Amino acid sequence: MSIIAVSEEGFSGGQEFAKTLAENLGCRYVDSAILVERAAAWGGDRKKLRAAFENAPGFLDRFLRDPEIQVLLLQAALAEDIREGNVVCYGIAADLLNLEARQILRVRVEASRRFRNLRVQERLKLPREEAETHLNQGDRNQRRWQSYLFSIKVASPRGYDFLVNLEQTTSDEACTAVSDLISSQSRFRPSTTDTALVERFAVSSRIRAALAQNPPTAHLDLDVEIEDRTAVLRGMVRSVEEIDSLKRFVFPIPGDLKVDVNQVQLGSWDYQPPLFSSEAEEAHTPKPSKFWAPVFPRPAWLLAGASAMILLVLAGSHAPGRWFHPADTRLLSFAGVITDSECGLSHKIVQKTAECVRSCVKLPGAKYVLNDGTHNFVLTDQQQAERFAAQKVVATGLLDEITGDLQLRSIQAVAN
Repeated sequence: MSIIAVSEEGFSGGQEFAKTLAENLGCRYVDSAILVERAAAWGGDRKKLRAAFENAPGFLDRFLRDPEIQVLLLQAALAEDIREGNVVCYGIAADLLNLEARQILRVRVEASRRFRNLRVQERLKLPREEAETHLNQGDRNQRRWQSYLFSIKVASPRGYDFLVNLEQTTSDEACTAVSDLISSQSRFRPSTTDTALVERFAVSSRIRAALAQNPPTAHLDLDVEIEDRTAVLRGMVRSVEEIDSLKRFVFPIPGDLKVDVNQVQLGSWDYQPPLFSSEAEEAHTPKPSKFWAPVFPRPAWLLAGASAMILLVLAGSHAPGRWFHPADTRLLSFAGVITDSECGLSHKIVQKTAECVRSCVKLPGAKYVLNDGTHNFVLTDQQQAERFAAQKVVATGLLDEITGDLQLRSIQAVAN
């Protein structure tokens, strides 16, 4: 039941790699174009969906319900595609895979700016300057899509398990390395727990999409959790009529699954509980503060506060030392060459031997590193790294994203 999510920097070769990987593994291939057609079949607006991929939603769009409905339809279509497993998701489809199942293999394809620019020139027949502009626009569009997705309860995907640089290897070699990784690590094999997680993801996504398509409930922003064969809806509504609409709604669920709407609560500042008398209502009903009315309506204050928080977080994350950094707990795999930090991959062809690398490591401050074509990862186990000097390898370990050190868990040579 392999589920592989492939993302990339634009024009890094990720789409070709994903298609080759799906073909080699005998898996189905799913990308944004496929999701658009399937989401449109469920009632989504095909033009809006296609336009969103070409020009990602902006900052203000995240406060509108209509774009979110389109995303819910896309996610529901994706959930149905991964239900049976054996699928390779590429691009936005990989970002929409909001699932914490451990068996999902997340692959990232990267390349240098020069390599990507050359691919744009070759494919689109553009001069260098126009290719650079096209590349910048694509990268900006991708960042906007991810920013939009992660702000509407589509959780940020987990760290990548495998990084690929197609400047240093071919798609076939990378596919072989991924296949070996799946077969060698038990966490990517089917398990009862992960199968149940995928099923819950599929059912909850379908319920949320169905609610979004139903006019009386389309404006409701509710969470759906599957607990003990029961779909539990949680959130806030403004009136009893909205709860009644949920109770009358025919949910698209299996016959043995129940729906619980009792966790949905009434809540807004102008709501008056019917249990109190008219005298008690005045005492118990919260009144809108006079502070809000003459200045800004409440949504504007919420928007201003959210914007300030975003700016603070962005400033902190880019400041020297940073306020926070990802925990060093993710097991990653890298494909590259074992070389030395002094020369990297700049050895002359006649000198690119194990003896050359070992002699360069003897220079003051030099260490054995794994070079994936873009970055040098210092290997904490220098003695083990020496055994693979000048060889192509796949190394798995814990990466310290601040220092760039890779604490090895396993390393194996691959055929040239």
